[in-house]
Amino acid sequence: QSRANCVAWSPDQQHFAIGLVDGNALLFNATKWDDPLPVFAGEAITAVQFSPDGRQLAIGGTGLHFWDVPAESFSSPRRELIHHVTALTYSPSGSQLAVSLSSKKLRLFELNQQAIVGPGQSIEHHSRVFFDYAPCLPAFTLQEDALVTARPRSADIVNIQGLNNIHHFPTPSGISGIAASADGKRVAVSGPKHLQVWNTDNG
Repeated sequence: QSRANCVAWSPDQQHFAIGLVDGNALLFNATKWDDPLPVFAGEAITAVQFSPDGRQLAIGGTGLHFWDVPAESFSSPRRELIHHVTALTYSPSGSQLAVSLSSKKLRLFELNQQAIVGPGQSIEHHSRVFFDYAPCLPAFTLQEDALVTARPRSADIVNIQGLNNIHHFPTPSGISGIAASADGKRVAVSGPKHLQVWNTDNG
């Protein structure tokens, strides 16, 4: 038995996935707990996440893989990322994927415009890069026009199109978790010794 690094439930609660150190993701049907489908990614898996419709499973290690759940096959070739994925977040519509990396960079992929990348090629030209963000889970606003992210000592709401800060919220220490309310009007930020909730309308 290999050590588990990460786990995720599908939105309809019919499946859940576990990412293992040995390079396998185990895809379970919630009604058949003893018969998981192994998905071999070929590298230690550090993050898994289902798309909002539950039809796609994003698998992250030092590369990015997309598994077609109904077809039980990979839907595209592996995409090289070099650094380990620490978190994966789909936008509410599933058209974008935010990828946090151990290098403290955040990549934003437009999934409906992805180009096929050949062996040995870098994917960075087919994504947008945000620098110097802490490797915790980012969050999209409901309208998908902004991304709530974490720097080492602040939480930022970043306009996706212009890559400019809409709001900047300082924190007393490092950030371990961040979340936005469904309407995007409030941001909760947690750290080793603090929990803050910000109103994005007035700061």
